[in-house]
Amino acid sequence: MQASGLNLIHLQTFIAVAQERSFSRASQRLFLAQPTVSAHIQSLEAFYGVRLFRRTSKMVELTPAGSKLLDYALHIQGLVQEARAALESVAHTDRLSLGLGASQTLGNYVVPAVLGELWQARPEVRIHLQIGNSSAILARLEAGEIDVALLEGAYTPGGCWRQWPWMADTLALVVGPRHPWAGRGRVTTEELTQPCLLLREPGSATRETVLAALKAAGLPLERLRYQELGSIEAIKRAVADGLGVSFLSPWAVRREVAEGRLAMVTVEGLPLTRAFTVVARPEVQDHPLGRWFLDALASGRAQPAAL
Repeated sequence: MQASGLNLIHLQTFIAVAQERSFSRASQRLFLAQPTVSAHIQSLEAFYGVRLFRRTSKMVELTPAGSKLLDYALHIQGLVQEARAALESVAHTDRLSLGLGASQTLGNYVVPAVLGELWQARPEVRIHLQIGNSSAILARLEAGEIDVALLEGAYTPGGCWRQWPWMADTLALVVGPRHPWAGRGRVTTEELTQPCLLLREPGSATRETVLAALKAAGLPLERLRYQELGSIEAIKRAVADGLGVSFLSPWAVRREVAEGRLAMVTVEGLPLTRAFTVVARPEVQDHPLGRWFLDALASGRAQPAAL
């Protein structure tokens, strides 16, 4: 490693000679030939333009310039060792950390239970979870901010990503407990033109799945009364308060349904089944923790409790 003509190996040789007070003992300590040790010292003396050692009959001694250089050389040696230790610590931390992104349904209602299982198996790992809509999570994956993305629906890759379906999910029409449909269990697609439909924001995979299914059923967005809300929790609160109806994953509403605060309704002839998808950057396979995490997902070891 060269820096403006200064060689760190030469400085290590200089330190050894200064501490051993002998070229021959320094060569034995460094496992170098004595002519090589002499050449290193000569290079340093040429670089600084001063003599670093005085030779006596029994040993070599530092000159005043050599004594001054020894202080700096030891300091440099200490900094190099500190840097190595710091970088080894970072490398160790990197091997035990993973950047994970998840869309809102997965990140808020599915992934925490999965991470709980994984942390019990590997308590030393650190998984940094970021939650957003599917478009935002994909952007973070492509920017290299995360290693693995868990998304709702299929994904058309823009890079050499590894991807596969993880779990199936079927969206349900969700209504408030006092809504006329709450006790019916089933409605027709044509009836969806009556209430206000609460949709997620553009970029949400849930929104895209719903709009594609409605359009295929002959219900384009312009035939519907709708409002947009930017979070699942806001939609659930609005539905519970009777402000509209919405299509949500059963994972997002299972507690409210169990407690009677929301009800799920089937829409006849409206297929809303999709896959939760895993998308990973290609280099994750070379990351021991990343490989372990992907294998856990693919093998079924990392699965939330069934609905």
